[in-house]
Amino acid sequence: MASAALGAKVKNNDYRSIDIGILSAYITAEATAQGLSTCILGWFDDKKIRDICSLDSTVRLVITLGYAAEGDKLRAKKRKELDELINTVE
Repeated sequence: MASAALGAKVKNNDYRSIDIGILSAYITAEATAQGLSTCILGWFDDKKIRDICSLDSTVRLVITLGYAAEGDKLRAKKRKELDELINTVE
């Protein structure tokens, strides 16, 4: 743990956010494999979440899990084309 903290300080990078992103991907992928629907929330009322869950510290991420309503259709996704996101250097 100390070496990870030192590495983060030397590289000026907070690896916790990366770890949280990886964890979120695994949780939502496994939930989907188990037949659940998921939604990752990044914009929410922190105080309300802390009050509901009786938490003292800041909430950085909420992942909701559940079963979609029968006949509920996913909204159309607005995504960038792959070539807008990837730059290949040879």
